[in-house]
Amino acid sequence: MALTTWGEAAGYETVIRAAADPRRTPWYDYLEQGEKCSFDLPTQLVDLASGVSTVDGEPAVNPVMGILDVNSSSRTLNHAVSIVFRARGPEGRQFGEPLLTVGNERVCAEVREAWDRADHPLMPQ
Repeated sequence: MALTTWGEAAGYETVIRAAADPRRTPWYDYLEQGEKCSFDLPTQLVDLASGVSTVDGEPAVNPVMGILDVNSSSRTLNHAVSIVFRARGPEGRQFGEPLLTVGNERVCAEVREAWDRADHPLMPQ
């Protein structure tokens, strides 16, 4: 995947294509086989999806659920909470539910905080 300047259409399209068919991405085999990377690949992918979630929640949440099926380390879960805060549409709230099941105390507290903020009358709906 070629990286582009943040916010460029080419970068957004790359993330959308990866979300549509994650098995065709170059990093999928690393996740499936448990390959050791020199950086935290699952967390990097969650962070990319978090950026997409501010535009459209669904294409961000779906691939992250697959990532969390393979790697639900506390670091990856901590980064995944940002989607609950940022996602447009009902997906952010829905995505928080499984995080409450597998997350540690910090993750659960942050999910609840995100939900409280989303329910605040001054927050845009």
